[in-house]
Amino acid sequence: MGAAVHGRHVALLVDDRPSSSPGPGRLLLGCFVGVPRTRRGRRVPGSPPDRIELYRVPILRVCRSREEVEAKVSMVLRHEIGHALGIGEERLRELGY
Repeated sequence: MGAAVHGRHVALLVDDRPSSSPGPGRLLLGCFVGVPRTRRGRRVPGSPPDRIELYRVPILRVCRSREEVEAKVSMVLRHEIGHALGIGEERLRELGY
């Protein structure tokens, strides 16, 4: 993995690409891996933290300028935070994320 910055309960990781292909015709810019807050019970001692992964190469592929990169990273991060909070894909898209 690339650089890691840890929040209170969610690790933020930046890697070049996802470890697996999202499927034909799909470009994965980020991913939440963990248990959404709406489904959370007590954390198992020693379990890894939830994490949000951002993928540098795909993000750069869809952007044409530094400003677009900054805006895209912000949007992808807010989208994945939404998943961490238990918000579904359809609702996030309705909200513009």
